[in-house]
Amino acid sequence: MRGTLTKFNSLVSSLGMLNSLLYLGDRVLDSVSRGHLRIYKYCFVQQAVPEKPLLPGHRGKKILVEELLDNDERLVQLPRSEEVISARFKQGGRCLAGFIEDVFVGCIWINLGKYEEDEVRCYFVPQPEGQSCWDYDVHIEPEYRLGFAFPRLWDETNTLLRRQGVRWSVSRISAFKPESLKSHSSMGAKAVGSSVYLCAGSIQLMLSTLSPYVHLSLSSDRIPVLSVGLGTDLR
Repeated sequence: MRGTLTKFNSLVSSLGMLNSLLYLGDRVLDSVSRGHLRIYKYCFVQQAVPEKPLLPGHRGKKILVEELLDNDERLVQLPRSEEVISARFKQGGRCLAGFIEDVFVGCIWINLGKYEEDEVRCYFVPQPEGQSCWDYDVHIEPEYRLGFAFPRLWDETNTLLRRQGVRWSVSRISAFKPESLKSHSSMGAKAVGSSVYLCAGSIQLMLSTLSPYVHLSLSSDRIPVLSVGLGTDLR
């Protein structure tokens, strides 16, 4: 009993009371329903595309960052299924990946416009339109997370975004992953909203701080659309 209480207190310290209860609820529902009942909570953040690099010029240079096209053989090294990767490219997704001597280090995905989430049913439209992108699935392999991989990937991504005239990057982060929130906060990301998704088979209930605030979807034909971002200068 004491050990369980200690673990719960540690979870609350990391996630907060509400997020801890949602997380535990998701774990229980997922287990008893064999994946048919889930709870997701996303925090939405927005950050300015910086003019200056995160790393000094001599740091992280052994990490080669390239944009992978949909026929690149190295896509098999990414920690996502072929089906998910194909769907991302079909909706305009672009993937920048880092390698050290052909060994996969990590990747970042971006959409220069509306993005259809592949974990829940929802369209995200980054704001302000025409000046923003949606970034998602930022992944660094565990053995490289204490090195220069994360800022190196972002430096190359930001260079690409500046060339495209993009001033803002908007994304969703699981409220159950505080380390991801801290990583984005370290680059100046600001919270701009949140959403909770209650999923039961084909039925989905969304509760959000963003319009339309409440959305009930009984099938894949009904998908909520959220405009995410303040549209104000965060610099």
